[in-house]
Amino acid sequence: MKRFLTVIAVLAIGFQAVLGQSLIQKAESFRIDVLPVYNTYFSASGLTQGNQLKLDALVSYARMSGEGRKAVMNNLTESWQESLVVVQYGTVKELWGYDSNSREAVLIDSWDTDPRPVIVGAPQSLSNTELHPWFFYIGSAQRIDSDKNINGALSARAGVFLLMDKWDIAATLSEQISGNFESEDVSLQTSIGVMTKVYYPITKHNFSPFAGAEAAVSFVKGSKATFTPSFLVGMSWFVGSGSLDVGVRAGSSTSLMVGFTVIPKSR
Repeated sequence: MKRFLTVIAVLAIGFQAVLGQSLIQKAESFRIDVLPVYNTYFSASGLTQGNQLKLDALVSYARMSGEGRKAVMNNLTESWQESLVVVQYGTVKELWGYDSNSREAVLIDSWDTDPRPVIVGAPQSLSNTELHPWFFYIGSAQRIDSDKNINGALSARAGVFLLMDKWDIAATLSEQISGNFESEDVSLQTSIGVMTKVYYPITKHNFSPFAGAEAAVSFVKGSKATFTPSFLVGMSWFVGSGSLDVGVRAGSSTSLMVGFTVIPKSR
C-alpha cells in the first residue's frame, strides 16, 4: 500500500512539473506574440506563484472606464484561457476570468493592496506627459499616370493630445510636387499650418475613426501665399508604439494620405 501511495505521489509531482513547464512556455509565447498588440495598456507579463497570468498595466489602462477595460480584456482573455488573469496598476489588482459561454471577460474581483486610508481631495499626481502625450507623424502620397504626370506629397506634424485618445492638436508641414517627368515645368508647394482631430475610439478592435480640420498657409515660388483650409476624415489602427493612419484631406484639392503616428509610451 505504501508503495502504491508513493507511486501516486511521484506521478502527481511529475504531472504538476509538466503542467508548470507547459504554462511557462505558453506564458513566454503570450509575452512575445500577444502582449505587443496591447502595449498601449500593458508593459509586462509573467506568471504569479499560483501560475496565474500577471499583467503590469500602464496609466492609459488605469484611466479607462470599466467598459473600456472590459473591452480590452475581452480580446486579451481570448488569447489566454490557461488560467485566471491578474492585472495590477499601482497598488490596485484586478482578477479576470473568461466565460466560454458568453465569450467575454469577467471581472471576478478588484482590491487595493495599500492598507492606508484614501485622503479625500488628494488627486493622483500625473505628469504633463501622462496627461497630454505628445506625438509626431510622417506620411506620403503619390500618383503617376500613363502620360508620366506626377503628383506627390510628403507631410509631417507634431503635437499633443488635449484629451488622451480623443482630441489632439498639431503643427503641420507639407511639401506637394506636381509636374511631368519629361518637362521641366514642375510645381512645388510648401504648406505650414495647424491641424486638430477628434477621435472616436473602438477599443475592442484597436481602431479609431477620426475627423478634423486644418488651416494652412501655402507658398508657391513666384506666387503670393494663400490660405488653404481643408477637412480630414480617416481611420487610425493602433499597433506597436503608435498608429497606422489612413485618411482623406479635402480642400482646394483632395488627396489620400497614408502614414504612421508615433506616440511615446507613458507610465
